[in-house]
Amino acid sequence: MKLKIEPGWDLEPVGAVRDMLGGEFMLQVDANTAYDRRDAEHLRRLDEFGLLLIEQPLDEEDILGRGAGQAAGDADLPGRVDRLGALCDRRHRARGLLDREH
Repeated sequence: MKLKIEPGWDLEPVGAVRDMLGGEFMLQVDANTAYDRRDAEHLRRLDEFGLLLIEQPLDEEDILGRGAGQAAGDADLPGRVDRLGALCDRRHRARGLLDREH
């Protein structure tokens, strides 16, 4: 199951759904780029819910936050952040733009 989250609507609803479903049920959240690196401490609190992943927490232009930090072992963001997915999204959008121009 995937829940949409945003600042102010994240910890409480995710916790409620996790309590209702139990720990064995796979749960992920999608932030649709609603957060930035300043929210790292807050996002890290989502780890307690045993999420499969946190999809697109950061803006697509924040390449350092999405990839380089984790590659360098930076613990600023939660361990289950889907950084690669956002980079793939950018590649597909760029490819779509090129296709429309030709």
